[in-house]
Amino acid sequence: MNDLILTANCLYSSINGYEPPALEATLLKAVCNAYSKYYPDQQAFHSQPNFHGPRDFYKLVEYVSRKLPNCNPRDHDGRRHILERGIRRNFGGLPEATEAIIDIFLKYVTWS
Repeated sequence: MNDLILTANCLYSSINGYEPPALEATLLKAVCNAYSKYYPDQQAFHSQPNFHGPRDFYKLVEYVSRKLPNCNPRDHDGRRHILERGIRRNFGGLPEATEAIIDIFLKYVTWS
């Protein structure tokens, strides 16, 4: 999982030109943790083996990294909306599984 966190932080830095602030770094770490739990067991949520892969993860991190700096750190609803929208865009290809996938990712995020 350390490789995922390093990758997420590097993507954020390359997009924004600076290291992710603590709040963003915490969110990115939660996304990495959720993805590391979801990816190997994704067949439990849908019948398509390996339907979602690293590209979906990278694009989610890219989307979140572009949107979060424009969101007030105290706006938990706005931050949650950004994450949910990113998950729907990048992990929403299987309508029967989308809500379960969103729940997995949100389970690892704290909004304080």
